[in-house]
Amino acid sequence: QTIPWLEIEKRYAALFTNRKGNVAKPLRLALGACIIQAEYGFSDEETALMIQENPYLQYF
Repeated sequence: QTIPWLEIEKRYAALFTNRKGNVAKPLRLALGACIIQAEYGFSDEETALMIQENPYLQYF
């Protein structure tokens, strides 16, 4: 069974309809960052830094 990414992406994007401020990051990027953060126990800042510095985490 496959994950219906397009449908999930549409629902996710609908949560961010406000045109003011920053645009929401893509779902897979946000979900990947959450998984990395939970797996390694990083803070928000540590997660962002580790993803920036580690190409393996960027690929994930």
